[in-house]
Amino acid sequence: MAEQVWRPYWKRAGENLRAAETLLRSEPPLLNAATSRAYYAAFHAAIALLLARTEYRPQGQEWAHDQVQAQLNIYCIRRRKLLGAQYGPTLLYLLNHRRSADYLPQGVSRRKAEEALRLATGFLTAIQPLLEEQV
Repeated sequence: MAEQVWRPYWKRAGENLRAAETLLRSEPPLLNAATSRAYYAAFHAAIALLLARTEYRPQGQEWAHDQVQAQLNIYCIRRRKLLGAQYGPTLLYLLNHRRSADYLPQGVSRRKAEEALRLATGFLTAIQPLLEEQV
């Protein structure tokens, strides 16, 4: 079942995306939390793709944010061309928004939160067929 190790990460990606949608639609909208969840949706989707379609594995058991970003670009965009180049900066962009949402006093605007959700949704939509090929 080694080929199935990506499934828990893909499930987390979907959970985080649904959470981001729910948080953004709540009244009042929870912009910072939605932005953070949108990032984690994309982060877990990237891990699922790395596990399903590459040989890359982290040292130890921890998936470092910078390494996931780098390895996604190396393996899935540049070498294997599984994803288009437009997805290269997605994780970094979402990570920067998450940092603003989680650590800066002003947090993020509604526009930034909506943009984060839109980017994460597009990212997961692009990755899903690549994982379905592994089933």
